[in-house]
Amino acid sequence: MNAHEIKSIATRLGIPLKQFHADYLREYPVRPDSYLINRRDGVCVFLMRRGTHALCSVHDVKPEACKAWIPSLSRKECRDGLRKLGAAHWLSALDDLDMPEGQLDESCRSLQDTSDYSIMHRKEILSQNE
Repeated sequence: MNAHEIKSIATRLGIPLKQFHADYLREYPVRPDSYLINRRDGVCVFLMRRGTHALCSVHDVKPEACKAWIPSLSRKECRDGLRKLGAAHWLSALDDLDMPEGQLDESCRSLQDTSDYSIMHRKEILSQNE
C-alpha cells in the first residue's frame, strides 16, 4: 500500500493514521514508503466472513494490489480455503485425465470462458507456487 491508499482506508474506517499504521500495517522491506496489510489467522485483516462467503470490508477503497489479485485454483491460498470449507472434494487435476494433449487443451479453452471454472495445467500451478 502507498500513502494515498493508507489515507483512504484510514479515513473510510475513521481511524487516525498513526493508529491505522500500528494496527493494520507492516513495512514492506523491498520498497521504501510501501506497506503490507497485516494478516489475521492467515488472511487479510479486512476480510470478513459471512457464512461461507468472504467479503472485503474496505472494498470501495481497497488498494491496487488487491484489485489486481485474481482468485484462482492455481493459488495455494484459494485451494487451502476450499479445503477448510470442505469443498475440495470436487477439485481434480485435468492433467490426470486420460485424453490426448490437443483434446485436453481444447477442453480447457472451452471452460475458460465460463466464470464457474479456473483452469490451469498442473505445471502452471506448480510454477506459481514456487
